[in-house]
Amino acid sequence: MKLKQLFFISMVAVLAFSSCSNKKKQEIDLVLRPASMVYTAQDSADIWNLCQQFADFFGKNDFESCSMMLNTFRNDSIFPYTDKQRKEYIQKVQMFSNYGCRIDAFVLHSDRNNEISLKVKLFNIGTLDDDKGITHLFLNPVKVEDTWYLTLRDQRADGVKKVY
Repeated sequence: MKLKQLFFISMVAVLAFSSCSNKKKQEIDLVLRPASMVYTAQDSADIWNLCQQFADFFGKNDFESCSMMLNTFRNDSIFPYTDKQRKEYIQKVQMFSNYGCRIDAFVLHSDRNNEISLKVKLFNIGTLDDDKGITHLFLNPVKVEDTWYLTLRDQRADGVKKVY
């Protein structure tokens, strides 16, 4: 039992990436756990760029562009959101005020089961850094035929497993 615990602990690594934004230090947690696939540097860059672009659009209240980036993953195939899905998504997210968005955590498990947490500021108090008036939005990048696509994190989606 202790050997299993030691092995698990040794397999978990938490790294923090820092960058400067508005002269404030932004930290992003990157959690690495044993994954069912090998990620290349290109995979990581593709995922990061997709999620960063989505967060930028979301932070600017450009929900139309966000909806254009979203897909549904079903039966090992990817499907862009339909006009109806896009309209419903936009209606839901427009119900809340949005004062900023950024990537908060980046957890990769497999080509179908990932968790990118976006921190969204809902109230014009505090900052994204002090966690006042914020919520989280979760994305699940999936890889289909060597291309990464964004889906919303949904426990019922194909390939998504509850990891924790």
